[in-house]
Parts: sequence; C-alpha cells; structure tokens
Amino acid sequence: MAIIKCFEDIEVWQLEKVLENKTFKLCNIGSFVRDFDLKNKINSATDLVIDNIAKGFEIGGRKKYLNFLSVSK
Repeated sequence: MAIIKCFEDIEVWQLEKVLENKTFKLCNIGSFVRDFDLKNKINSATDLVIDNIAKGFEIGGRKKYLNFLSVSK
C-alpha cells in the first residue's frame, strides 16, 4: 500500500477535481447560463467536496479526517 504524503495523491480527490471541471463546463452552457443562483449553488457544492477532502487530510487525526470525508459525501 502506498503512503499518501499530500491530499493531491488521494484518488478520490483527483476524481473530484475532474468532476469539478466537468460540472463547471456544464453549468456554462444551455439554460444554466441564465440561472445564476442554481449555477452558483452547484459549483459551490463541488468546491466544498474537494475542500473538505483537503482540509480533513491536513487537519490530522483519523477521526477528524473521517468526519470531513463524511461531510464531503
């Protein structure tokens, strides 16, 4: 098993980054372009997931990290 030295090494963080980019692109086409509130909420939600993964990793402690992952989920 590999040792994870930074949160960017976590596979779920990498997958969420891809999802975040796709979500941002999708929110800028079609009817989303005009619905600023919905677009902002969706983009904020994807930002929070990736932020919680990173914060949980950096805060230290397994219990706290699991809590941050739970919030991300």
